[in-house]
Amino acid sequence: MQEIEFPEGFELVDYETKILQRDAQLRIKLLGIFQEIFSDSPTDELIHESNLLDHVLGFHEPCLCFWSLLFHEQQPIGMITYIQYTNTMFVFNLSILPRIQNKGLGSALLAHVAVKALTRFKQPSLSGNVNTDKDKLIDAYKTMGAIEYPLGISSKQSKPPSNIRMKADFNEQELELFITRTNIKLNDLLP
Repeated sequence: MQEIEFPEGFELVDYETKILQRDAQLRIKLLGIFQEIFSDSPTDELIHESNLLDHVLGFHEPCLCFWSLLFHEQQPIGMITYIQYTNTMFVFNLSILPRIQNKGLGSALLAHVAVKALTRFKQPSLSGNVNTDKDKLIDAYKTMGAIEYPLGISSKQSKPPSNIRMKADFNEQELELFITRTNIKLNDLLP
């Protein structure tokens, strides 16, 4: 299985949550990503280094979550968190700094987790909730063969949900094709 080929200066590092629980400096770097990504979003609570993991992981059990952090020139620029469920790898918190979005980095993180799902966990499936206003992310999932699932049940009078569930079941050939397309897009990052 081919790997994602990041240009020089980029590094993708995998972590278990217990590492992040012990490493305050790394949490502070992550906090910088969240502050930049969500700087214009209204939030009910402020995110601090001390509550970052709780905020990011939500209801997921920390000891079962994995993180992949993307660095450029040793500075964090993106992340993805994921957890193995019974029949799928559930992806959440796919985040790339706004100033470098739309360059294939988010797709690269999705492909990285898809490779892990297939090789390490033997689960050829990714799923995740996506904000309905994130057309490029929805398109990336659809490129992997994802389909939309509605979240919950609502009446006709209810406002439409702000999230949809995406699920992509794939085989090794489909994943190879997605990785190849992603690597081609990443080549555009070269100076």
